[in-house]
Amino acid sequence: MNNIFNLKTNITYKIDNCLNMVTFIEKEYLNSNKINVANINVGDIIKVEYNSSLEANKIRIENYEGLIISKKNKNYTQAITLRRNIKGIIVEHTLPLYSPRIKSIIKKKESKIRKSKLFFIRKLSEKKIKKKLKFY
Repeated sequence: MNNIFNLKTNITYKIDNCLNMVTFIEKEYLNSNKINVANINVGDIIKVEYNSSLEANKIRIENYEGLIISKKNKNYTQAITLRRNIKGIIVEHTLPLYSPRIKSIIKKKESKIRKSKLFFIRKLSEKKIKKKLKFY
């Protein structure tokens, strides 16, 4: 019986240490990240420089410019859904904000909206979107 109790306490001690280590690493990573994501909100038009190369020796940076239609806020797993129009085809990208592949985020326009998710925009045309969102 005593051996089982010792085994349980050792396991819980190791789990607690691992959780503390993970939270420590998350905090250090969040503090060391150079990108300021505090001023990015839903309804803004932003430009993201994203490193999309898969090979280590090739560097290819793509520019995504579009409207933020949703934002997921959880510590280091923050993500945005970016909607953009490419030659008449509408594409949505979900980008993690604390990814090491993101080089910079530049805010182009800011809008005043009341909703936290703009999924209703998927049904609207370009003209109606400009009417709904009040850019300033």
